Amino acid sequence: MSDALAYLRGRQRAGRVRFALRRLRTARGAVGAVVTAAFLLLVFGGRLARLWAGAPPAAPEAVLRYGATGMALLALLGVVASRGLAFSPAEVEFLFPAPVSRRDLMRHYLLSRLWVQGLAALWVSLYATPMAALPLAALAAVVAWLAFSFVCTVGAAQLRAWLDGVLPARTRTVAAWVVGIVAALEAARAVYAAWRAGSADAALDAPALRLLRVPALPFAHLFAARSAGEALAWSAACAALTAGMAACVLGADVDMRERSLAATGRVQRRRERMRGARGDGDARDEPVRRA
Repeated sequence: MSDALAYLRGRQRAGRVRFALRRLRTARGAVGAVVTAAFLLLVFGGRLARLWAGAPPAAPEAVLRYGATGMALLALLGVVASRGLAFSPAEVEFLFPAPVSRRDLMRHYLLSRLWVQGLAALWVSLYATPMAALPLAALAAVVAWLAFSFVCTVGAAQLRAWLDGVLPARTRTVAAWVVGIVAALEAARAVYAAWRAGSADAALDAPALRLLRVPALPFAHLFAARSAGEALAWSAACAALTAGMAACVLGADVDMRERSLAATGRVQRRRERMRGARGDGDARDEPVRRA
């Protein structure tokens, strides 16, 4: 891994801290920080009160059935929506033309964005940990699952880029319609099963949903762990699964630069429109330049 990229990630984190501190000096930033802190204190305090009250944890069977299904569906949404990997304009301007290998560029992308998954996991854990027997195991499960989902999203973007390069546009359109029709038929099958059984719970026994939640089962087992040994064993399984997926992403011979330029341009134009709507700056669209 290039030392320059590691230095760049460090400077990016320092820049985000400076930006946050700079916003706190403004009236809007200070009010927003106070409101956010009060909201988090209210939510977190309620969760702590539930833990101290000794609320019973969720049954492991329920976690493996409902929790794993929910995690799998959320990950599927990210995978389906993955179009390209959006970089910052500075990364596009300086990294893309630089003598950086595709593997190092992808590793930089993963490592520089994983911290966002950690912040999201802390937020989700405020709601999830009271339902677990071991709060630390639940937190580890949420962090590991969000990291795995993020890597899967990157892998899906790579797969889409590879298919765009090897398949004609008409073939891709037909394949998309076939996948959509199959998904609609499976959804209808699950709804029919629930209607016939008279319970929505029967929909979870549909073959497609059972297959979909298989990758989430190790993370659900970690969440539902009742002992430290069980939590450590499932933590190792989750780490191995995430590392294996990351190795596939880094080993794939797919150049994402062109698609990343388009994705970065879309993100930048959306941000400019949001800034213009708030009155924070000029809403004009500026194309992303490639040196």
